[in-house]
Order: sequence, then structure tokens, then C-alpha cells
Amino acid sequence: GRWGLQGSRRADAVTLWAVLRYVGARALGEQVDRSIGLARNFWNMLSSDGMLEPTHAPDLNLLCFRYRGKDENAMRLAHQALGARDSPWVSLSRWREELLFRAVLLSPSTNETHLGGLIETLHRVSS
Repeated sequence: GRWGLQGSRRADAVTLWAVLRYVGARALGEQVDRSIGLARNFWNMLSSDGMLEPTHAPDLNLLCFRYRGKDENAMRLAHQALGARDSPWVSLSRWREELLFRAVLLSPSTNETHLGGLIETLHRVSS
């Protein structure tokens, strides 16, 4: 824990060590690769969508996106509607002075069907 990821908080190294011991480096690496691939697939889904658009090509398992041509109030209202439903959820983040939806694709159970459902829900709540 002295050098490397999270090196300034030594106890975090114990968490990483425990995950590597329990899951294994290969399985953990496969999960990381899968989540990055899922973010790329989500980018493709959003790129071809008429209402939503990604703001960047993902390098990791995180993707920010927004409504095409809608203001921040529409983003906030849609986000509130997501929280009131039994639906996939994303956070709101501010980047370069713009309010964006932020999806962190970390759960091993998340798949393209969930992401398609999120897109459909965001279409419904914006009308």
C-alpha cells in the first residue's frame, strides 16, 4: 500500500489484496475488461439514439451523456423521475460547467438489456 493505486490510504491496499485473493487476478481482469466493453457498447447505443448522446468515448467503465438539445432543468427533472421509479439509475455530475448524466458500469450483473431499459426510461421521463 505504500506505492500504487490508493497508496496514500494504506488500508485500501488490504481491500485490493482481499479481492485479489478471493476472486483472483485473472477473474478480476476479465471483469474489468467486461465493464469497459459494456461502456463501449453503451456509447454505441447512445451514439445512434436520437434523444441522448454520449459526451466522450469511454476509456474505462464510466460514461457521461446528455439529452440532445435540452437544458439543465430537463436533466434534473429526468434524474428525479429515475429516482422515483423502479428503473436503472445514473448520477448527475458537472463536467466543464455542464450538467451530465454519469453511468458507472461496475456491477457484474449489468448488461445491454439494462442499458436499453435506461435509455427507454429516459425517453419516457423526458416527454
